[in-house]
Amino acid sequence: MLRVVTWNMNHAFRSLELRDRAWAYLAETVHPDIALLQEAVPKIGRVPSPVFRAGGISDTRFAPARKRGWGSAIVSYGPTVQEMDPFRGRFQKSFEPPLTLYGTFPGSVAVAKVAEHDIVMVSVYALITHGYADTTVHRILSDLTPLIDSRHGKRVVGEAQSVARILRASPPARSTRV
Repeated sequence: MLRVVTWNMNHAFRSLELRDRAWAYLAETVHPDIALLQEAVPKIGRVPSPVFRAGGISDTRFAPARKRGWGSAIVSYGPTVQEMDPFRGRFQKSFEPPLTLYGTFPGSVAVAKVAEHDIVMVSVYALITHGYADTTVHRILSDLTPLIDSRHGKRVVGEAQSVARILRASPPARSTRV
């Protein structure tokens, strides 16, 4: 059995001491196999096998884009994880370049495959734009469509509230397993 947790670490509003304590709590007390994290900054070398965009979220609502420093991450404390971006959709022509799954606010999504378990993990953070996180979630889900439509085993999506609320409101699809 694979132990998976999702956690918004609230990096932006925590002191360095609280951030360090949160990482220690995650590793020593929660002790997951895989952690799907939002508002996180994994410390390379201190955290095993992170999938994380260096610099965190690129907030493209501004010109030039602002780097948030924190973002979504997938951290493995056991099984090997491999980042899955760029990604080739099953309906893409062979001459077309692979798609990025990180089109909406790069750094707000992390996608990795856990090969030993044939599972794809997705960590999502929905930035609030114009008062709503749901609009960002819809764009992120559109970016993830080739992955959702693929035949890559099971998928696990970790996010606070918005993704789950939108997925529950969507009609069931025959080929989508989330």
